[in-house]
This record gives sequence, structure tokens and C-alpha cells, in this order.
Amino acid sequence: DAQLQHRQHWLRLDRKEMGVSLYNASPVRLSRTPAQITQPAPLLGEHTRDVCCGLLGVDETEFEQLCAEGVFK
Repeated sequence: DAQLQHRQHWLRLDRKEMGVSLYNASPVRLSRTPAQITQPAPLLGEHTRDVCCGLLGVDETEFEQLCAEGVFK
């Protein structure tokens, strides 16, 4: 669509698993704090370790045990 292209609606972001993909830019345009999408959406489970260990405080050993038990499948 020529109008969406003119408004810079489309972003091309590279993900090693899929290659370059087309994404929608933010529909909101703010002059002082413009939105900047710099990376593609995460894959399912991509940040599980970071969330569990970093944000929730789960011990690494416990996290590994939970992985071995199939909790995150």
C-alpha cells in the first residue's frame, strides 16, 4: 500500500531463524519520545531463563531441575 509505505509503516527486521521479516511500525508518532522497534518479537520461550532467574529470583540449579522435569515445554 503506497500510503502505508509513505508513512514508513513497515519495518524490516532480521531474525537468524527466519531471515528478514516485515513488521508493523508503531502506529503512534510522538515527537519527544518516538517509538523505536529495534528487534523482532521474541520466540516462544526465548526469555524464560531471564524471566525466571532474573525477575523471579529462581536459583539456576532449581531452574535446571525444572527444565529437566519438562516444566517449560
